[in-house]
Amino acid sequence: MKTLFTSVLALLLSITVLSQTPESIKYQSVIRDNSGNVLANKAVSLKLSILRGLL
Repeated sequence: MKTLFTSVLALLLSITVLSQTPESIKYQSVIRDNSGNVLANKAVSLKLSILRGLL
């Protein structure tokens, strides 16, 4: 009975862990100008594309 309980508990925990998906993509970058100086505290805009079928 103890083995059955442990097996069921392990199965439920593994399903819970595997079923969670991230809510966002974590991204961190350093933006530099043409001279190589860091642009700290400046507004910048980025264009991000997620392309499909390239691999």
